[in-house]
Amino acid sequence: LLGRQYLRQNVSRFEFVRFSTSTAQPQPIRILYASQTGTAKLFAYQLSEELSDHYPNRDISVKGWHEINNPAELLTAGSLHVFMTSVAGVGEPPDNGKKFYSWIMNNKNNPSLSGLDYCVFGLGSTAGHLPYYNVIGKNLDKRLEELGASRVLEIGLGDDGDCIEDDFDNWSANFMDLLEDAPDEGGTSMADEVSATQDEAQVEAQDESSKPTTTQEGDPPRVKCPGVALADDETRMISSKYPTLNLIPRKADTVRHHLFKEDGSGSNPNSFYAKGTLKFDVIRNMHAEINGGESGMNEMEVMLSEYSSNKMCNYEAGDHLVIYPVNSQCVVEALLDNLDVDRHAIISVEGQPESYPFPTGLTVYETLSHCADLG
Repeated sequence: LLGRQYLRQNVSRFEFVRFSTSTAQPQPIRILYASQTGTAKLFAYQLSEELSDHYPNRDISVKGWHEINNPAELLTAGSLHVFMTSVAGVGEPPDNGKKFYSWIMNNKNNPSLSGLDYCVFGLGSTAGHLPYYNVIGKNLDKRLEELGASRVLEIGLGDDGDCIEDDFDNWSANFMDLLEDAPDEGGTSMADEVSATQDEAQVEAQDESSKPTTTQEGDPPRVKCPGVALADDETRMISSKYPTLNLIPRKADTVRHHLFKEDGSGSNPNSFYAKGTLKFDVIRNMHAEINGGESGMNEMEVMLSEYSSNKMCNYEAGDHLVIYPVNSQCVVEALLDNLDVDRHAIISVEGQPESYPFPTGLTVYETLSHCADLG
C-alpha cells in the first residue's frame, strides 16, 4: 500500500465506446492477469464473480498470462479481453507476465489484432518510482491499439499510493455499465439476459439458513451462523458489496502456534509456511518516503549472515523476497473486538469465493495474524 495521490485518475474522464458482437451469443469475456503479489489476480477473480452474477449464461474465464505456453493463444478472436497487470521492480512486468509482455511488445512479426476488443486496468503506485507509475499497463494499452485491436473502455489506473480498491471499484463499475448499455444482435440490452425466472430459481436454490435477514435501513445485512456468530440471534454481519466467507465453528480454544514454525526444512507437513521459509532478524525498517505519510513502502534491512552457508538462502541483488506479515497481537485484538464472530472460528476449506487470496482451514485469528497485512 504505497503513498499519496499524484496522478489519481479522474473517473469522469472515462470514455465509453460501444462494441458489437459477431454472433448471436453474448460475446465471451476473457480476464487475463499478470500479478506479482496477488492483487491483480484478486481483482481479476472479483470481476469474474461480479460478471457471473450478472450474466450467468455468458462465457467468462480467468487466466494468468503465464498459464499458456504460446503467448498468442491468450488472444482469442471474437472475445472481449480484459487485461490486468501490475508493475514489478523499477518499471518491469510481473514475473508471471514477462513472457507475454516481451512477446507483445517486442515481436516484430505480431499478427494484426483487428477485430479484437480489449480494455486494460493497470496497478501501480505514485508513491514509489513515480516515472514508472502504471507503465506496464499503459504500454500494453498503447501496443494493443497499435496492432489494430479496438479499445472498448479507457484504461483504468489503480494507485496503491492512495486507495487502489476504490480505483478498481470505479473502473469496474464503468465496465459493467458498458456491458449493460451495449446492444446484442437482437438490439436488446445485455442486462436483459438474466430473466425474472432465473432470478427466482436462484433465490429458491439458496440454503434457507444462509439468506440475509431483514435489517433496519442503513444497517449491513446479516446471515445465520450458529456456533460462529457472537450475537444472541446467532447472526453475523456480511458485506453487501464483497463475497461472504464461509465460517465453521472452532475446533480449539487457542492459536495453533505449531503451524507457524519456520525452520526451512519443510518437515512439518501441516506448516503454514512453504518449504525454504526462514526467519531473519530485521535490523532496520524505515519508510521509503521522504515526507513519511501512510504509505506501506518501507526499506527493510535483514541479517542474512547466519544463513550464508545455507543452500536454501541463495540470494542475489535484484531477487525478490516474499515477506510474510506477522501482525502485532494488539492490532489483531483491536480488529477482532470490532467483529461479531468467534475469533477461533475456522475459515472453511469448502464454499469460499474464488477471489479469496489466503489459505483456508485457518481460524479468523490466525488469518488476521499471519496472512492479512494490517499495516
